Amino acid sequence: MATARNYTLTFFMCFAVVYPLGGQSFWVAGDQQDVTREALITVIKTLGKALDFLMRDYKVLNLDAVIGARVADGQLSVLLRRLQNSEPVVLSEVTLRAIRNLQKKADKLCNLSIPYIKTTDPQYYNILGPILAKGFWEQDYESRDVDLTLVTKPTVHGEAFEEKDSDACLSELLGTGKHKDRCKISDHCWNLMTAPGYKHYSLSHEILYLQIGKQAGCQETMMGKNAKNSLTTIDDLIGRECANMFHETSNAADNNFEEKYQDLVMEDAALCGIQGYRQFYRIDWLQKILLWERPSGCFGDETKYKKILRDLPLKDYFRKRRVKREEKILERGCLAHKTAVAVGNLALYIRYLIEDMAIQ
Repeated sequence: MATARNYTLTFFMCFAVVYPLGGQSFWVAGDQQDVTREALITVIKTLGKALDFLMRDYKVLNLDAVIGARVADGQLSVLLRRLQNSEPVVLSEVTLRAIRNLQKKADKLCNLSIPYIKTTDPQYYNILGPILAKGFWEQDYESRDVDLTLVTKPTVHGEAFEEKDSDACLSELLGTGKHKDRCKISDHCWNLMTAPGYKHYSLSHEILYLQIGKQAGCQETMMGKNAKNSLTTIDDLIGRECANMFHETSNAADNNFEEKYQDLVMEDAALCGIQGYRQFYRIDWLQKILLWERPSGCFGDETKYKKILRDLPLKDYFRKRRVKREEKILERGCLAHKTAVAVGNLALYIRYLIEDMAIQ
């Protein structure tokens, strides 16, 4: 895998931005370096609160919540290795220590939660457990821009497949399904999980599928399946999906990030941020995301999930409404999946803010 050495990032607000601290907002005004440094401090605190929230509930977290923590662990580990080998050093020892503590906390959360997940949801763990392994999300890519010429109009109305279909295809990559050998990829799954024209969670699951396939060592098999595609490499396919994700996220931003899309835009940013696509990490978008954290440290939506609990069993509701990793209510209005994708997203914001500081 490529090692990132090109510390570049374009931000779109250079002089003033609102950041919430202690439940309030204040204006940070000044040059870009000051704004970026204050943003970094705030993200470190916000991520710490979110991890502390999940840590309090580590015995009842679902697998999807732990995926977010493992992404944070992996991406912060990659960042710390880069910082150890980079010149010049742009961070104080206090800030470096804070980042190390976040990485260790994310790792500890995973290690504490996994034994309970094995017991409470053994079927789901048996399928996707390998992606919770230490190191699985230590993927390292150079920073780059999305290629907006790859954006295509969605051709599928709504979601393209159900979660059980996605899980079955992931099990082929991981060797956790009916075939115990990894990388036994059926034509059905390859065509389903790489088709153009998807949107929303189906689009994000395409990236997840390709990322997991590469990490599972399936690249040669995937390239064979991809022979008929004009996008010649797996990274080209991922680039296409991230271009379409960025287009979706930009549209959501133009509509002030409606609450129903907040989970999705954070998931998209985390998945594409792992791949090095820095344009998802705008400081004005960060301003919005920070406002979504609740005082407890979680991310949620109390009004929506009061309705869920009143009208339908949670499992049935999500099967009917949208395709995404299974949600779980942790406490009043707090959501496991939304908090998990926020944790992954915030960890990657730390990377991109530091890259920005290095070139200022």
